[in-house]
Amino acid sequence: MTEERVEFGCKRSTCVCKLCRACCKKMPGSLIPSDLGRLVPPGTDPFAWARSHLRAKGDGGLVLAAKADGSCPFLTSDERCSIWANSPFGCAFFRCAPGQNNKEAARLKQLQQEAIEADGAANGLFHQIWKTLWAEGYRRTVADAKNARVDLIRLYRKLEERKAKERAKAKRAKNKAKR
Repeated sequence: MTEERVEFGCKRSTCVCKLCRACCKKMPGSLIPSDLGRLVPPGTDPFAWARSHLRAKGDGGLVLAAKADGSCPFLTSDERCSIWANSPFGCAFFRCAPGQNNKEAARLKQLQQEAIEADGAANGLFHQIWKTLWAEGYRRTVADAKNARVDLIRLYRKLEERKAKERAKAKRAKNKAKR
């Protein structure tokens, strides 16, 4: 049995709802420095691997590179994560995590940024990869991120509408059964 993954005192999400899978389809996850040790295969040049699998963000962060359709390169055709056990921080510890409130999500985002800044101050591998990708033009643009967020908001609204309809239908059925 594998150990449960914990980062910054928070347990990883195990949610596989449609909204979580939608993130995989539109906005591949962001990394923290410790993710590189899990993601880069042993014996592989991390810079070469990063050019194929990562993009630099303007805030100094790294994110998984998206396929042409905007989806995560590790999302399988049956909408499963091929690297789930080692998935990046932004995938494993995201807002949809059961029981996670906005305050906890903001705390994790802050800790993520602090880890990235500490790696930068130490000129760590994460920072070196970011500098290389940024300089070579392997970037996640602001427009890409905004478009993905708009798509996710639309999907979230559709899912919420569907849930509301299902609740209303269940309520009507319950009321009908009472009669």
